Amino acid sequence: MRAFARDLNLSPSTLSEILNEKVGLSPLKGKEVARRLKLPSAHSDHFCDLLAAKSSRSASQRKEAQIRATARLRSTNAHQSIEKFKLISDWQHNAILELVDLNPKYHSLEAISKALGITKKLARESVERLSQLGELTIGVEGWKTASAVTFVGEQIPSEAIRSYHVQILKKALEALQTQSVDEREFQSSFFAIDTADLKSLKEDISKMRREIMKKYGHKPTKNKVYSLSLQLIRLSEEIS
Repeated sequence: MRAFARDLNLSPSTLSEILNEKVGLSPLKGKEVARRLKLPSAHSDHFCDLLAAKSSRSASQRKEAQIRATARLRSTNAHQSIEKFKLISDWQHNAILELVDLNPKYHSLEAISKALGITKKLARESVERLSQLGELTIGVEGWKTASAVTFVGEQIPSEAIRSYHVQILKKALEALQTQSVDEREFQSSFFAIDTADLKSLKEDISKMRREIMKKYGHKPTKNKVYSLSLQLIRLSEEIS
């Protein structure tokens, strides 16, 4: 215990009180402990959010930290098996999970149907499917999500994943015609790259997506469900 406390730059008595939950760690001290433990950046952020959710003096800060920590765990579990994903690959499943987390007023088939513009029958079938797969729990205390599948990439070629992305592209086309410029954002860029950098470029895109989710997707004041869809496609062919 003494050696561990020394490594963390804490007194043995303080470390004992922390482990016994008699005292908490300040955000600054938490970062210092994470640094001394040599935690990766993402693990350090999660560690500090767990500390803040437990012992921050501000109720709003505790709530925001808890939302970030929960969302981070959900993101970690978001990569479902292909077989499971096939069963919930239609776009409305992800949207339903986000609505359930958004506000209890969406904890009904009628509310989901109205909010997403789908039939009540489709809402019922989707909710039942999510429930059967353990992604959604419906009880006397309300509806709760497990590990919402709110991120879908393309690491494994699959017809289900391709179909999912086609659905989202169709929703984007619909939004282009029906939503105001204040409600949506469309941007396109054309640039030449060294294809040896393609893997690194994809990693940067994923990092950017995570940063956007971290900054805007974890606030207690959130009130609408949005989809952020990113496409990187090759436009030119190789010629001899």
